Amino acid sequence: MFKKILKDNKGLTFVELMVAIAVIAIISSMFVINIQESKKQQIERYSQKMAADVRYVRSLAISRTVYQFSGQTEEEAIYPPGGYGVFFTQTPTPDRYYVYADNGAQVGFQWGQDEWISYVDLQDLEIVDKSNGNAGTFYFAFSTESEINTNITQSSDSKFIVQLREEIESGTGLQGTLTLGEYSNDGYIWSNLGEAYGTFYVHQDPDPDPDPIFIKLLQ
Repeated sequence: MFKKILKDNKGLTFVELMVAIAVIAIISSMFVINIQESKKQQIERYSQKMAADVRYVRSLAISRTVYQFSGQTEEEAIYPPGGYGVFFTQTPTPDRYYVYADNGAQVGFQWGQDEWISYVDLQDLEIVDKSNGNAGTFYFAFSTESEINTNITQSSDSKFIVQLREEIESGTGLQGTLTLGEYSNDGYIWSNLGEAYGTFYVHQDPDPDPDPIFIKLLQ
């Protein structure tokens, strides 16, 4: 019995060590997959919410819903001259978008003039104008059922597309792509909302040149 205990205390055999490493690798991969699935679900949830809010904005334009701006009485409520829209911003952190009523004084969302109805914080995700990259702020508003005001850059196939991405420094990340609308041949906008999910890649910049003082010390 004593000899057997001494034998067991010698440590793991090579086979046992390889089995242990394999088990750890499997558990680690399961952990990574769970994190990715959680991020994927987060992107899908916010993309679907954003799509629902764009549909809501368009429904307000279609029904010509009146809005009571600040300083107006209920009887003075009007259909917003600039319609209803969605305003995307990367400041303040985190990225956020607003559903707003446009008073028509100036094109696009204007603080202190237009009025937001609701907003959604995007947590650790970022919103991107697909054709114009990280634009900072952009808007998409329906002045009527089929007419829009926007500073989102049109894609080559006349679509207005925004992307919801996880924030990464480099490598491959997950994203949701939302088509807000597209122009038809007669110049009117089709609110052809579509969602798609995939990945994107951020190139890692090469390391900067080493400090010359550090190089000298090494020589």
